[in-house]
Amino acid sequence: MVNVQTMRAFLRNHYKAGNDDTANALMDAGLDDYEIFQEFSNMDMHNLCAAVRKPGGQILVNNVSQPNPGVKVPPLCEMRHKLGAYAAKYYAFVGRPINAQSMSWMYVKHFYEIAHLN
Repeated sequence: MVNVQTMRAFLRNHYKAGNDDTANALMDAGLDDYEIFQEFSNMDMHNLCAAVRKPGGQILVNNVSQPNPGVKVPPLCEMRHKLGAYAAKYYAFVGRPINAQSMSWMYVKHFYEIAHLN
């Protein structure tokens, strides 16, 4: 399991999560380890980002119940997460380690063309 601060910084810096609120929401939704990326399909990542954007439910603000506004997940962040899932599946298939280095944007960005061949 990855340290919370390390994963939060990783999501902000490599996957453009934006701020701690977005990174925390993504981690709460299940992206709390590098290897977990291999379990997500394109649609799963889209659904995860959509759920974080608009989670539904109610929150208390000054003791008043209000709709949960969610957090901002930029389209660039969602695209990078989808590519991260693609890369993690590839790494698992060829027996490469799935870790902070292999999942960094410096390496994952090279999967863009391959992922869009279909």
